[in-house]
Amino acid sequence: MDVYDRIHARQPVHEVVRFISDNNIEFDEDEFLQQLDIVVHRNQYYAKQLLKQMIQHFESRGSDFVETMYEPYINLLPVGAPDPQDSDIIQYRFDRYKVVIEETPSLICAQGTTGFRTWEAALFLCHYMTQHPGLFVTHDSLMLELGCGTGIISILYKMIKDSQGDCKAGTIIVTDGDSNLLQQVSTNFQLNGSLSNDGDVNIGFQRLRWNEDELSNYNEIDLILAADVTYDTSVIPDLVKCLSQFKGAHGYISCTERNLDTLDAFENELTRNCIYFEIVSRISPISFKQISERDISTSIRIYKISIN
Repeated sequence: MDVYDRIHARQPVHEVVRFISDNNIEFDEDEFLQQLDIVVHRNQYYAKQLLKQMIQHFESRGSDFVETMYEPYINLLPVGAPDPQDSDIIQYRFDRYKVVIEETPSLICAQGTTGFRTWEAALFLCHYMTQHPGLFVTHDSLMLELGCGTGIISILYKMIKDSQGDCKAGTIIVTDGDSNLLQQVSTNFQLNGSLSNDGDVNIGFQRLRWNEDELSNYNEIDLILAADVTYDTSVIPDLVKCLSQFKGAHGYISCTERNLDTLDAFENELTRNCIYFEIVSRISPISFKQISERDISTSIRIYKISIN
């Protein structure tokens, strides 16, 4: 990632400044001010903290570039720390793809859902998708995302599909049990220009409470994607029963290893419902730092499932 990728990903400010120092980065004034305007629009407090430490860094080097930063920093001095419920627009980069997501990164749970922030299992699945695009993108496919949260997986899936030339046609059905989340996901698609009427990919949003709501044209589902949907043993029977109706489909489910008993229960339920599974990828907390600025304490695994 370049320095602006790190800034728009909200990498901790001290790490950004260390990256600037270690790589002796010099900034083009016009480009810097343009990028800074984006940050100020999205997160004034982060912009203020970034400018403060960058000014200290360039002052220590006797650089004239500090003159560029003084005025915007002074304008931001009254800005206080954000409330945990304040939203931000964060950029995630996966290989050559950049996805921007409006979310509430400091909010673990609100309104009975954890979907207002992007979770690490989703980031790992996104990384896996960009490393193996041929596994995910086929002509005229119908992809279903379960428990979409911020929608980052479906948005990236469409970006990959759009980049594949003659494989663009298809349908994406984005689902979650919370209707309010689906409204936010639609906004995130718009932020990425992914709801343009290009006639190639149809996108639908639907509330889907597992084993309660009916999904239209479920017999046509080819691919299922999901992340962090195995968070508690109580939801697993309904989740697997929901999966079992999509005969002939295959899927990829990314799971954080918070509780191995929960994942054992998930595997046992899959077996009872004659759903074949295998773990196709796993990442440790140390390796995760190569794909995200975040720290994680437990590994993440990706299951491939086949529904007969």
